[in-house]
Amino acid sequence: MATAQEVQQRVSYARTMLETGINVQTACTMLQAKFKVSRSTAYTDVRSADLEIRNSEDAPEHFNLQGKRLEDISPLDPVTLQAQAVHLYNCAVADRDIKGALQAIKALDTILGWNGRKAELEGDASNGYT
Repeated sequence: MATAQEVQQRVSYARTMLETGINVQTACTMLQAKFKVSRSTAYTDVRSADLEIRNSEDAPEHFNLQGKRLEDISPLDPVTLQAQAVHLYNCAVADRDIKGALQAIKALDTILGWNGRKAELEGDASNGYT
């Protein structure tokens, strides 16, 4: 039996993924792999995260899964893959994993290239970008 803290950690992880655009199936798979939980537990955590987002005052405008069945959301659409690459990049940077960050940037550049776009770093000199 998981503690309340463990459940909240999984729900927080699921919320982060959903807010960055990762679809439900992929979020469940990632929860299963990271926290070693069953598929049904992962779906329960994702539903809890979805409810948290819907009830929050600062929910992203693009976040709207209402009216869609979980099976209707494709795990391999370019937007989802782009969100996954950004999430992997953020995780790699947080872990100070330079190789992982560079691999995520390369993956993101490939995904953006499918639509004729290129990855660009945004920022200013105060945060290290020029």
